Amino acid sequence: MSADILRFDHWMQAKPSALEAWTKRWPNFPPDEIACRGSGVVIVQSDFMDALQSLRNVLAEPMHITSGCRSAAYNLKIGGKEHSFHICDEDPGERGQEGCLAVDVAAPDGTYRGHLFEASWSMGWSIGWNAVKKFLHLDKRTTVGWKQTSFDY
Repeated sequence: MSADILRFDHWMQAKPSALEAWTKRWPNFPPDEIACRGSGVVIVQSDFMDALQSLRNVLAEPMHITSGCRSAAYNLKIGGKEHSFHICDEDPGERGQEGCLAVDVAAPDGTYRGHLFEASWSMGWSIGWNAVKKFLHLDKRTTVGWKQTSFDY
């Protein structure tokens, strides 16, 4: 399937048929979990969501998304990285990014963090980790021609 861009001005205002199709295709990631915590907007590529669902299927463990889509305004408000792959409503680095390409996943213990890191890396995700704040940042920067990488912060 092609990389369609999915857009909800606010996930709660999406048509029931659109929400039903979303839930059928990505059963482990409801739109409210992917939506911007500030505005409720969802702008994401279907290929990104397919990759996220595939990761969840391979991991075979729950994944709790703590941050998905972010409007540029909300990203600024929370002190997010200026050119964050989370930004969904504009191309944050003039790199050809359409929609959100990143999620942060709660990783409460080292065993889970290791499983998630291993599965994510093997599936082409770039990974940032923060053991103190207990999450992993996962992004698909390769979508815009960047190399897969890992980093800490």
